Amino acid sequence: MTRLEKMGKRHITNEILLSLLEAGVLLAVAIVAPGAVRMFKGFRRDESWKDYHDSSVTRGVERLWRRGLVEVVETKEGCVVQITNEGKTEKLKFDIENMTIPVQGQWDGKWRMVFFDIFTTKDTVRREFRERLKGLGFYPMQKSVYVYPYPCSKEIQFLREILKVPHEVKLATIEHLENDEDLREIFQLKG
Repeated sequence: MTRLEKMGKRHITNEILLSLLEAGVLLAVAIVAPGAVRMFKGFRRDESWKDYHDSSVTRGVERLWRRGLVEVVETKEGCVVQITNEGKTEKLKFDIENMTIPVQGQWDGKWRMVFFDIFTTKDTVRREFRERLKGLGFYPMQKSVYVYPYPCSKEIQFLREILKVPHEVKLATIEHLENDEDLREIFQLKG
């Protein structure tokens, strides 16, 4: 490979690496020392790896391996890298970044309220949950009560599971909310 061709290669991110491994793309490695892996140059069954620098993939695998997000498993084809359950959970966290709630054509007149009581020992999780709600377009009525005009149960359920707060978060659908004119204005709703 020429130097110009190498320049066209990219560094791999944890998100891309986990996505490829979760999709079942085979990556063969050799364990050269405790905590160190080496990619086999000649053992690439899938073209998915060709766009990335070998050293970048190797460093990425080592980082993920130390964090328990991937494991090296011996198979009849040699040692291959596989994503762990913790790695799958980490990948889902990347999916949160791209999550949106579809807006309906016409508002159904119902408010969706999220109530949460996340323990102070989980302050980081509580802060992240609030930020995720704001990022999805929820409006804070109080510190732990957020409102949104469109169906969002799947998204809230996903957040609860990923952030591991399944019992601390409640979702309610409300047909009548007094004095909601300010909310209608915030969400630019008619009716």
